Amino acid sequence: MEMNPDVGNGAGDGPSSSPQGQFSSNLDYSIPFEARPQDFKQMRDRIVENGEGETAESMRAYLAAVQDAAAEIQHLQRAEIERWKGQFQATASELNEAKQQAVVDRSTLVTEGRAQIDQLTRDTTRLQRQLEDAAADRGRLEAEVDSLRRHRDRDTRNQFSLKPGSIEVWEGERSADKVGAWLQKVERLCYLRSRQTGTQGSDADWASYVLGYMKGPAGEWAGLTFPDPTMPIPWSDFREKFIDHFVPHNAVMELQKQFHDLQVGSLTIRDFNTVFNAIQMKIRIATHDKGAVL
Repeated sequence: MEMNPDVGNGAGDGPSSSPQGQFSSNLDYSIPFEARPQDFKQMRDRIVENGEGETAESMRAYLAAVQDAAAEIQHLQRAEIERWKGQFQATASELNEAKQQAVVDRSTLVTEGRAQIDQLTRDTTRLQRQLEDAAADRGRLEAEVDSLRRHRDRDTRNQFSLKPGSIEVWEGERSADKVGAWLQKVERLCYLRSRQTGTQGSDADWASYVLGYMKGPAGEWAGLTFPDPTMPIPWSDFREKFIDHFVPHNAVMELQKQFHDLQVGSLTIRDFNTVFNAIQMKIRIATHDKGAVL
């Protein structure tokens, strides 16, 4: 009993049909030709008649069916040859006639079989090209999607924004030390965020975000000073007005006095430089020197 050695097994246990009457591609081609159910060939031929379809799965089912059909043709050819060999046991005359007829039949079968195999080969090549084209189209689509995603990410990065809660709330304490420390943190954060979003060199959006972190008396001052936060607010304008309001007027004089009275005394050189730089920065902040922070 001979089976098809060149065709892969189907996914199922045998021939079956769907509820809608369409023939399934789940045919077990490992079943020997003689042992197959009566409707096996009908279902396989229906798959071949339906063509390769539009999906990779239907193409594979079609390819398996046509390969099995070609294998069955070869099987029939071999069976026919064996049948004629049996008849060669007859008389010499019958043997000669049988040989001649076998040659004719074999020639016909071979010619037809080769024609069908050639057609199946061409169909297989065409299906393989279609699969390759489909894979190439998928690659192009994936590349376009990646390109669109990169453009989207780039556009998102080019918009300045701050994560909620990234700035400490300012409630309006009037202190040169507090003002200087808060401004220093805010400006450093905004500067670093601008570099991340690709908006470095522009501080037009900083004040609009910072105003949202001013509460209590500071929030009241912000509402009166900048009644329309949707309008562009130059950071230098916000900074100057913020310092003028929250730094006491006598703070500069007090800081200058601390600067002039500063002595090394029992301080180490490192501690002296730390105090010296801190006082100097506070003076520069209180006098609107932006370089004191950045």
